[in-house]
Amino acid sequence: MSCDAMSFAAELGQMAFDAKEAEVKRWVEVTLRDFRTQCKKRARKSKSSCTVDFKLPKLPSAGRNQAICLLVERLNELGFEDFDAIPFKFSKNMFCLQVKASWKVEPNAQNRQVVETATDTNSHGLVGHCPICHEDDHLVALVPCGHSVCKKCHQCGRLRQCPMCAINLTGATSALFVG
Repeated sequence: MSCDAMSFAAELGQMAFDAKEAEVKRWVEVTLRDFRTQCKKRARKSKSSCTVDFKLPKLPSAGRNQAICLLVERLNELGFEDFDAIPFKFSKNMFCLQVKASWKVEPNAQNRQVVETATDTNSHGLVGHCPICHEDDHLVALVPCGHSVCKKCHQCGRLRQCPMCAINLTGATSALFVG
């Protein structure tokens, strides 16, 4: 086999891989957008949880697993009190994913100023120094005090009080953006 034929085959393999990656990313973004919409509808009805079934993309099992992992990673960034993503087989050729999430019902939530994150889902917000782990990483703003910590410390530590001012926390933004 000549070098040109091997290069062309490698190029085709890369194209197929890139197409699969793009399909997975599109599915995750659409699924995440739809899930957030359903959660907002439930929250407007004074509910504190949401469960939605989504059809997984038609990919080999490794691709479906990659899609699930990426979605779980993105769900983790949303700050739910609890969430789960459970794959199931709907029919012989259709695989689905049940996504469940719950959140705290906050008293007087309409009186709190909650910082909305930018609508650009590709942006992860401001990077800065975290006072907990002392790493430079993507920051979130703590509510109600406004102090900032990195996303990892907020998510892993399950902070109940601000580490800077000790005020009881009611939440955090998904990211920190400066306008």
